[in-house]
Amino acid sequence: MREAFAPVGIVEGLEVEGIAVGYWRYRRLLLHETGQIRRRVDTARWRFEAKRAADVDVNVDEAAHGALRETGPGIEHLLDVLGYVRQDIHDEGGLSSETRAWLLKNLDWDDDDLGDHVERLGDRKQHLLARIAEEEKILKAHSVAVMQKEALEDAARVASLALPPAEVSDTILRYGAAIRREITEAITRCV
Repeated sequence: MREAFAPVGIVEGLEVEGIAVGYWRYRRLLLHETGQIRRRVDTARWRFEAKRAADVDVNVDEAAHGALRETGPGIEHLLDVLGYVRQDIHDEGGLSSETRAWLLKNLDWDDDDLGDHVERLGDRKQHLLARIAEEEKILKAHSVAVMQKEALEDAARVASLALPPAEVSDTILRYGAAIRREITEAITRCV
């Protein structure tokens, strides 16, 4: 700075120091702005996943028909439950009334899906296991599309966070303008 402005005397020397301090303050302001943005962006994906997980809990508690199929965690939940149902069928040979009601409500199954039309118990067990395998295949295929959609939504949300929060932006803008004005005035006095 001293070489660029070649101050003569104490007053000009102080002006050059003022310019240097102004640039230093402006750099700190930019670091602050970057920190505000990073704070939002770095935790964004975690917040999105936490919200989806909470939505699954709400949808399970409220038994929101079809809503579990709309998120990755919801589909994972359905696949987990189908795994438990499959194990129960192997262990017990059939469905409990509670499991039957859950399948009818949450998977949009009907009596035919549950094998009510099948006479023999062994055949009904095989029918249920085949129907569960079919449903798992459908859910896994749907999961790919849902996960891609969620990834795109997350990327868009993260991109929307590329500015500091509104409550901080105004302060950053005003402080930055004041610093730039001080630097400009000091440069004008040195030239």
